[in-house]
Amino acid sequence: MELYKLVRLRLLTGRHEMFGFFTKFKLSRVIGKRLGSHLNKQAKKLLSYLTDIQSTTLNDACDVIADSSVFARAEIKRRFTTDKIERRDDAKESIKLYSVPLDVLSTSSAFAVSLATKLKTSVTLRTAATELGVSIDEVVNMYTPAFIELAMPQIIRRLIEDRKSLYAGYVVLALAEGEAYELAGDARRRDMVKFFSPSLGLDRDASIRRATKFWNKRNSSGYEYKRNIFGK
Repeated sequence: MELYKLVRLRLLTGRHEMFGFFTKFKLSRVIGKRLGSHLNKQAKKLLSYLTDIQSTTLNDACDVIADSSVFARAEIKRRFTTDKIERRDDAKESIKLYSVPLDVLSTSSAFAVSLATKLKTSVTLRTAATELGVSIDEVVNMYTPAFIELAMPQIIRRLIEDRKSLYAGYVVLALAEGEAYELAGDARRRDMVKFFSPSLGLDRDASIRRATKFWNKRNSSGYEYKRNIFGK
């Protein structure tokens, strides 16, 4: 359906606006010119519903990524590269981090499918589907991939704040935006998600606080930050 293609396109290209006023305003103008007033009204109505459920969808998306079985199906660990931060005066004082590009998470079909399953029970989206005269599957299948791609930075920041345990006890420690990082011989700036595994036998919160301290000091003169130490 042409309406959904255009709505999805606008959502994907408005990544700095999310589903706020400016997105809806610009989208209505684009669709209004191309599809006429009837579909323009439908687009406004649909975006109004999507805006209403933005915060609850963010919560659902965090729960999906924190689900160990979903994380395992997404095979994120297979994409991990290993980083190390150590004190220059004592190499034994160090931490290891596990990095993965943000777009590996934002384009994961495993996350999108699991989130879609949750959203199909949303009364708000079911109401939107009824009013637009389409199936709930059409609405969810349009909305979910766009949301996952747009909102992944917010999802990651929420997981950092909450310190949720993910697959095998990993936590998301940081989001390094625009980090110079080399993967398979390709060195360029990337948005990298940093995972950390709290030390076994130590207090979990203390272990995370220590890792956060190392991360925050990674570029200071007393520390050395080594990225992708195994050259994966």
